[in-house]
Amino acid sequence: MVADLQYCYREMLDELQRHTLQVVLAPAPEQRHSGHMIRVAVGCNPDWYKYLCSINTVKPAGRGKEYTKIVRGDIKRLLQRLSQGKPTNSKYCYDLEQTAREKHEEISEMERGLL
Repeated sequence: MVADLQYCYREMLDELQRHTLQVVLAPAPEQRHSGHMIRVAVGCNPDWYKYLCSINTVKPAGRGKEYTKIVRGDIKRLLQRLSQGKPTNSKYCYDLEQTAREKHEEISEMERGLL
């Protein structure tokens, strides 16, 4: 099972490297002024990463907007360590392990369906 989880961590790392949130400016459908532009997402983060960000948010004092504590580079390094079977004491390990277990289950179910 450990080797299977390491494989899932590698898959998650690959997915995180391939899929990033990308936003571009495009002309607004209803031009309210000259050069009116809107933001349009053309790429998105993996669902598991969006979820991880959503459960690790901070609401600053005052009128600040809620934001995530997750740093993409940190998660990539953590997934790299986990995929190599190296120990880590990151507070995100539990959530990443749960995601890897879910991915392992999905893969197992697909393999059973193909047999």
